[in-house]
Amino acid sequence: FDLPSMDTAEVIENALDQKCAGVVSTLNEPAANYYLFRDLALKAKDEGLFVGCSTNCYYTPETLEDIGHFVDFVNVGIKGHSDRSYRMCGAMSSEPVFRNIAGLLDMGVHVEVSAVYSKGNEDDVLKVAETLSEISPAIPFQVMRFIPFGTAPMKLEPSIGEAESLCTDLRKLMDHVYLFNSPGT
Repeated sequence: FDLPSMDTAEVIENALDQKCAGVVSTLNEPAANYYLFRDLALKAKDEGLFVGCSTNCYYTPETLEDIGHFVDFVNVGIKGHSDRSYRMCGAMSSEPVFRNIAGLLDMGVHVEVSAVYSKGNEDDVLKVAETLSEISPAIPFQVMRFIPFGTAPMKLEPSIGEAESLCTDLRKLMDHVYLFNSPGT
């Protein structure tokens, strides 16, 4: 299976040729391929393009300072509020994520967040919203209803009604709440 690849110059050339407003890194965590992402971002900015990324936002303060100067927008995939939810992903705590969200906002970066909702983690999703609302209730909050695949247990899938109910509760804390991957909503 051979995927085509493009170097930084080709990505920017294609974006300009197609009259795109910007470039976005959505599949790879920018901190994992940091120097490649930074090179693309700086060259894109030189061409007047916006730069964005999907990220876990688990950065050191030094990386935050650098990234915040060349991204215009980010979507932060929040793993949860509890430290347990981050330890399951190999990190120690959720604290750096919330610190970095606040830092990006302070730097003028547009921030939106995404959080997975599975049965049993309603309180954790609500705690994410509580913490975010202290930073800024205007942050767009995307709720991704967990849909099992592979060996994931079906019992973790909330109904669309349950997800809509959680979103109603989240709207008491956040100004912009959106339910994702729920047909008919």
